[in-house]
Amino acid sequence: KSTYVDIQKLKIQELPEQVPTGEMPRHIAVTLDRHLVGRIMPGAVISASGIYTIQAAAGKPSRLGANSGAVRQPYLRVVGISEATGVGGRMTDTDFTAEEEGKFNQMASDPDFFAKMQRSIAPSIFGH
Repeated sequence: KSTYVDIQKLKIQELPEQVPTGEMPRHIAVTLDRHLVGRIMPGAVISASGIYTIQAAAGKPSRLGANSGAVRQPYLRVVGISEATGVGGRMTDTDFTAEEEGKFNQMASDPDFFAKMQRSIAPSIFGH
């Protein structure tokens, strides 16, 4: 039985204002799948997290009939992506609502906050 999954390939690059004068923006291939497909429009400023991987680039076969694999291409298999907000895709003070700021302040004032946070992040790793 075959299972088909939506896949989208993107090429992302540095923001032009972050590139030194006279240089070209660097870029990397990005692969999205399943529920992440179609969430980002061309030209959007994004924040992505994923698995950085190297794959052999397609090339001419060698005398033995196989690809030599000497050229490698990096790519990112995305596991989380969101469109950045604020000016130029950067967070600003106005990106949080007053209610969210209140919750942040409440968490910060809790003396047991660090222990709660520590217990909530991947408890199976710590053997719980």
